[in-house]
Order: sequence, then C-alpha cells, then structure tokens
Amino acid sequence: MSTALGTLIRRARHEAKLKPETMAVELGISVGTLFRYERGEAPEISVRRLSRIAVVTGKPLSYFFNGDVENAA
Repeated sequence: MSTALGTLIRRARHEAKLKPETMAVELGISVGTLFRYERGEAPEISVRRLSRIAVVTGKPLSYFFNGDVENAA
C-alpha cells in the first residue's frame, strides 16, 4: 500500500473528526491496523475495506483514488 493512500485515509479521518479508536471500531479493526494503513505500512488494503473507510468518513470512494495528496496534512 502506498503512503499517498495512507495520507488520504488519515486526512479523511481528521476531516470527519473521528478519533482513531472510533474509526477502528467502525471498521472492525484494531487501532494499530488503522495506523498501519495511515502510514502506508500495510501490505495491501482491500477494495471492500477502502469502501468501508469511505462510508465511515463520508467520502466518495473516488476520493481515495483522486485525492490531492500534495495538500494532505
């Protein structure tokens, strides 16, 4: 998984004002796994999981493919 995608996941969580613990529970994963996604350290992420992240954060799935990574903080 790329760090660019991880940056977009983290930005989406921040914009949705979700605590890591809350988002992890909503996704059915551990906080550690969420942080690995956000750092781009997970070997891969399924489309199903990415779709769930989109729902939980209120972003369209396309956001994670077309997001502006350069302005992500």
